Amino acid sequence: MKIYSLLFLLCFSTVIQSGVLKDPQTRDEDISRSIVDVAISRNEDGMYVYEYTVMNSEENIGDIQSFSIDLECEHDFDVDGMPATESEAGYISIKAIRAYQYLKKGNRTPATIHAKYGNAAVAGFSDGYADWMVMAKKGVTRTGLKLISPAGPGLRHYMLIPDMDVDGWDYSRYEEGEAPWLDDFTVTGMIAAPNCPGVTPPVDGRYYPGSKGQFEPKGINEILTYSEPLIDRWHTDESTNKVTIKINYSEFLEPNSFKVEPVWASSLFNPVPGTSQTIILPLGDTVNKFRLTAYPKEGIGPTDPNRVYRPYYDLDEFEVRRDVKRTN
Repeated sequence: MKIYSLLFLLCFSTVIQSGVLKDPQTRDEDISRSIVDVAISRNEDGMYVYEYTVMNSEENIGDIQSFSIDLECEHDFDVDGMPATESEAGYISIKAIRAYQYLKKGNRTPATIHAKYGNAAVAGFSDGYADWMVMAKKGVTRTGLKLISPAGPGLRHYMLIPDMDVDGWDYSRYEEGEAPWLDDFTVTGMIAAPNCPGVTPPVDGRYYPGSKGQFEPKGINEILTYSEPLIDRWHTDESTNKVTIKINYSEFLEPNSFKVEPVWASSLFNPVPGTSQTIILPLGDTVNKFRLTAYPKEGIGPTDPNRVYRPYYDLDEFEVRRDVKRTN
């Protein structure tokens, strides 16, 4: 997945004039120790109130720019009594939160969105997503991030996007995608949120579609899904030297297209369409990354006009950081 913000596009021309610049290959904006929680209640109108808390741990390296929840839903809701406004007055336009014009258009579960004063500069909807620009530095907790909806809870995909400027970094020496950027540190996972009837798994379900890219359609993103883990980036201590991945292969998977990085892990997977498999992967020191890709069968899913004869593909990445204590 690649996420490029308007901030990058607007600031790039100034960066190359900033004097001595740092090599972006050395960047580490890790926010994978962050904690996301939700409290669910009902108000006097019978609406479900989802109140989210985002904590940026003191042990993280980077800052959190925004918190987003996928509310995409094609279901036709017949809703009475919803408040007319979708965000409280005084917030910055939602178009400021990221490259808004590139987002897919689509329907979503009906909801209103709010934020406790001082906890979000932006609260609004960008097509199928609920977005809060929380700007949380290390050690900061943002709370009172609310969705109010007639829809009961289901398991939904969320994203924590790091705050990364380009000032002081020499991105001009690299082609697009060659140096670490937002997608290399974005954390995605699953959390309870307003459901989509007949689509959204129950809150106690074991379902994760993997790292959802901005340009990866929902059906394509489900070529590979997972029952474990339900998050794509996390930390473990040095006593843990393996990770379990429970992978589900869609019936629409083209098995010959399935690839794993690092290559040594490929022999552990058996990508048979319509089946599931439990894989135990050994962990080395510090940062461990596992990248899985797969295409759908020919004729399934949309095609990309910029890539002749190539459909979209499902790309998922898991990153496990072992906290190995060093002794001198």
